[in-house]
Amino acid sequence: EKKLAALADGNEVVSDAGSNDEAPQGLFLQAIMDKQESSKRASAGRWSIFSKPAQGDEDATVEEIRIKGLEEQNATLSNKNTELQSDLVKMQTSHKDEIYKKQKQILHLESENE
Repeated sequence: EKKLAALADGNEVVSDAGSNDEAPQGLFLQAIMDKQESSKRASAGRWSIFSKPAQGDEDATVEEIRIKGLEEQNATLSNKNTELQSDLVKMQTSHKDEIYKKQKQILHLESENE
């Protein structure tokens, strides 16, 4: 914190040993990164009024993409299922019609034979 305060004031940072620090820019960047990380941790459990919880925003978008993909796949499979059921009903109807015609033909031929 002393180093961060000194960097914010524009003063050179002096280490505990008393020598000038050779990379103040690197320490400043590190301090900023540490501050951002701690603020992320602090706001991890908070809810925003206009959005989802701050925690796992990236994961939520990945999950949303996965959910959309699965919903599209579900819709596609549902349409395919409906189409196959329709084809099945058509096949059953044509088969029953064929059986009826054959039975009728058999009865007609049997009546001719007698």
